[in-house]
Amino acid sequence: MGAMELEEKTVQIRDDFDPDKILESGQCFRPRKQAEGWYRFVSGRQLLYLRPLRSGTYTVRCEPGAWETFWHGYFDLDRSYAALRGKLDSRDDFLQRAMEYGRGIRVLRQDEWEMLVSFIISQRKSIPAIRRAVELLSERFGERLGSDSEGPVYAFPTAEKRSAVPGSRRCRKRGLGYRTR
Repeated sequence: MGAMELEEKTVQIRDDFDPDKILESGQCFRPRKQAEGWYRFVSGRQLLYLRPLRSGTYTVRCEPGAWETFWHGYFDLDRSYAALRGKLDSRDDFLQRAMEYGRGIRVLRQDEWEMLVSFIISQRKSIPAIRRAVELLSERFGERLGSDSEGPVYAFPTAEKRSAVPGSRRCRKRGLGYRTR
């Protein structure tokens, strides 16, 4: 497959949203922080580049229409996390500290297959090791979406694609160890 056609546009996110905290939250393993303040997110066959401009304003690059039809839902942007925080007990000091620490993290609406496989891979591995294993699995069995300054970008392999490729030894070579079965 050739490179995806990406459109660039400016979007407003008026609620809690912090790409660094999302990357470090441990709920997904494909996003990357890149040069010049860009963040790359990959989910299924969708690819997003996002760069903060100023408070609540971002430049996004993705397939035409994908911000509205896919990424908006992926980042749960219809839900106001600030409003949810406002409903919690402000007298609870521990809860207040926890809310402040987590401000900016979104509960991602991830692909269920990718989330399940990533969770299985994650057992007894560090986050950097999980990221490497997920990327190697995508490189080996996923469809190429395009490339950027860091090299080729691959979709996470579908269940059908992965099941059609025999050989747990190949998966072990990619750091999946006892999880291959």
